[in-house]
Amino acid sequence: MRLEEFVDPIELEDLKEHKMIWSRSGDKLKLKYRCASGPKAGRIVPDPSACAAPKDLAKAAQMKRTRATTKVKQARKAKKTKRVNPASKILARLNALTKPKSSAKSKTVKMVSKSTKKAKKPSKPKKIK
Repeated sequence: MRLEEFVDPIELEDLKEHKMIWSRSGDKLKLKYRCASGPKAGRIVPDPSACAAPKDLAKAAQMKRTRATTKVKQARKAKKTKRVNPASKILARLNALTKPKSSAKSKTVKMVSKSTKKAKKPSKPKKIK
């Protein structure tokens, strides 16, 4: 028996603690996990058990100081790497393939009727001579 058989699919997404993603270490690709809950929610960790581990406050403070001084330089370097490095290009394709296909439920359609459209401003009246 599986959990999917008993739980609604929407609730199931909330229960997931991590998602598998591909990550780059040098020129090698490795399978890692993105935490969905816990103290490290949103972070990429090497194994799922690290999602529940407490944050190291000293490391967090040090990284905050480092990012404050080097974020522009890091962003430039990351942008170039993603554009040039073949491993990064493969990584982007792999992660795009592992994402679940969007279902009809998750798609939101923007409905626009004539009554909700912006009304045009009336043109200025012409002067009569």
